[in-house]
Amino acid sequence: MRELETLEIRLAGALNRISAHLDKPDRQDDNFELERIERLERRILILTDQLEAQETENARLSKVIAELVKSNQIIQSAGSEETDIPLEQNNFLRTELENLHSIRERDLAEIDDILREINPILEEGIN
Repeated sequence: MRELETLEIRLAGALNRISAHLDKPDRQDDNFELERIERLERRILILTDQLEAQETENARLSKVIAELVKSNQIIQSAGSEETDIPLEQNNFLRTELENLHSIRERDLAEIDDILREINPILEEGIN
């Protein structure tokens, strides 16, 4: 979440610089620059939306994983004690937990990809 806040601050700064650049009428290639800046702004907004959606999904998956881990620990702590949960359900919960872990890893990789796309745009705006 801290990375998202930092990224939002950097994004706001880049958008401010872009906005300030739009106010300078003395550029000869204003149309080209304006179109380029508008494309960059749209791309930044799309990537930011994607990043926020991934963050929300990761938070949801983290809660589900925590619940499954807790359930799994309860089942495992029962050990040799008889439980009401059949072995099939236990195996299902383990499989589901593994699936959620792999989904979360995929989502984290996608967030990294989005960040790699946003950073050059932000760096370009800084320079």
